[in-house]
Amino acid sequence: MLAASAVWAVLLILCLIYQARTIHGERKLNRLRNDFLHAMIHELKRPVQSLKILMSVLKDKEMSRDETLRREAVDDAQAELDNLSAYFSKLRDMTYGDFKEIPLNRTVFSLNALLRPLAEKAERQGVSVRIDSEPQDILVKADRMHISNIFSNLLENAVKYARGEAVITITLRQTGNRTDIKVSDNGRGIPADELKHIFEKFYRSPAVRRENIPGLGLGLSYVKSLVEAHRGHIRVESEPNRGTTFYISIPQ
Repeated sequence: MLAASAVWAVLLILCLIYQARTIHGERKLNRLRNDFLHAMIHELKRPVQSLKILMSVLKDKEMSRDETLRREAVDDAQAELDNLSAYFSKLRDMTYGDFKEIPLNRTVFSLNALLRPLAEKAERQGVSVRIDSEPQDILVKADRMHISNIFSNLLENAVKYARGEAVITITLRQTGNRTDIKVSDNGRGIPADELKHIFEKFYRSPAVRRENIPGLGLGLSYVKSLVEAHRGHIRVESEPNRGTTFYISIPQ
């Protein structure tokens, strides 16, 4: 009877522990869901608000007579629409349970030509972008849109988390049957205890959340999924206040 009572007591304790862990997990999931919804609303609201302002500029007869201003408004509107399109593409691709399911439309294109407009966009935001390429024009066989999204996310992060004068260096190398990419910045860097989490969906640094820097915590997880969809590899090195470097290798 004592043995049976002890067994039942142990089972009850295990059930209580399991129930407590389940409740804790549900609360964590609910908090994560709420944070994601709030961040998503914020991210969608920004480009929509910008588009409304740009449309009001284009509708104003006096302002629309200024050809330079009108052209800038159209270009900015196009950029915001591209941001919205990229954002929805990101959300769509993140719904795939396995990176192997992400559809790829492989074509041969110049990596250097792809990078130029992305670098120019970053430079318009006050960032210095340096491109070191060997050979000078690197041709890759990959999904052009996804490769563009990889660079866009890494450049956006470098700009977003920059401190002082931001400098981004992109190094391209073609060796044998692979293309190696290195994206380095001189930003705030990432603490060692956070490095192992940065590719997790929805993960955001506590320091970033405290500073109310906008974001969903999807960018780097999305980048990793796209790299792996190309059967490639990605890794990161970083030190606080000394910048971050991402290394990407894509087989050809």
